[in-house]
Amino acid sequence: MPRPLIIVGASTRAAAQSAKRAGYDPWCIDRFADVDLRRIADARLCPPGQYPQAIPDLLRDAPDGPILLTGAMENHLDVVRSITERFPLLGSDADAMALAREPWTLATCRRLRHVHPCPILTADTMTSRLAWRLTTRFAPGRYLCKSHRSAGGSGVREPRRGEPLDEHHYLQRRVDGVPLSAVFFTDGWSARLLGVTRQIIGDAAFAAQPFHYCGSLWPFDLSDEARHDLSQLGAALAQRCDLRGLFGVDLILQCNGILRPVEINPRYTASIEVIERGADTPLLLPNPFPAFSGKPTGKAVLFAKANGVVPDFESIVPDGITIADIPAPGSRLFRHQPICTLLTQADSTEDCLARLRNTAQQVYTRLSS
Repeated sequence: MPRPLIIVGASTRAAAQSAKRAGYDPWCIDRFADVDLRRIADARLCPPGQYPQAIPDLLRDAPDGPILLTGAMENHLDVVRSITERFPLLGSDADAMALAREPWTLATCRRLRHVHPCPILTADTMTSRLAWRLTTRFAPGRYLCKSHRSAGGSGVREPRRGEPLDEHHYLQRRVDGVPLSAVFFTDGWSARLLGVTRQIIGDAAFAAQPFHYCGSLWPFDLSDEARHDLSQLGAALAQRCDLRGLFGVDLILQCNGILRPVEINPRYTASIEVIERGADTPLLLPNPFPAFSGKPTGKAVLFAKANGVVPDFESIVPDGITIADIPAPGSRLFRHQPICTLLTQADSTEDCLARLRNTAQQVYTRLSS
């Protein structure tokens, strides 16, 4: 018999499909309650103006079962604490999330041969405040300004010259290279590296703003030595933060082969579904297996270029492309809002990316006609 799994977050569709693969019966609350989510799960809409504060009240009708948290819930720890007073949690609790999102947690990790933490500057010390002023005045572009409550790149930007450093932001050393995301499973002590994806960031083909996450490509090949060091990093983070279940770490792979971790995502991550689809293996099982090879798989999130009305997306997507996160035809679209998600498989990740870009162009042509 399927087991109930309650899933909450900004968008729960991908996690709901993961839950189905793992034998769960998903019951969801999110900001969109899209057409395809309603096909596979009992879904509740949390109105944007009430998100996420209304989630505890919406859970009154939820079945008995554990809760899985998805995107950006780590930015609403008061809601997480309210939820977990009533339901068991499949993953990390609010205290673990808070520690994982503390910038110093990554910055002070032990340096490994293939993994080097990124320096940060915060408002906590006079040295950091002075370095902030000197950096923005004499070394523009050397650091990025990040919000403590960022998600998917939404709180990342270039620092403004002369801008004061406050307790809501910090500077992280800017690193050039290939953006990656590593997915781990932990029991709180050991951590297993489950897969590595290449991230698509700020791609104009998908109308994404600079630094915003807009997709994933899998697999991404790393050396055995780099995987070993990544596993060491995952175990260190799990122990330091008391993480549980699935979590992710965003990284930059430099041209010299060094991995620079930039952010911890202490919950189900956006890249998990491409690993599951490509490797044909569920990662929400109690002891998931690592997946480093399989059918190359790509995912792209499309954003609106302008305000508009949703067409019948399913009628315009070509063969070989799966459309997901489908809004109801006739509903309103607003500029910079996510439109839908595209998924595909091909002979290589570069072929996947080309297919996704071509299909995105067709969608935007339809929206502008």
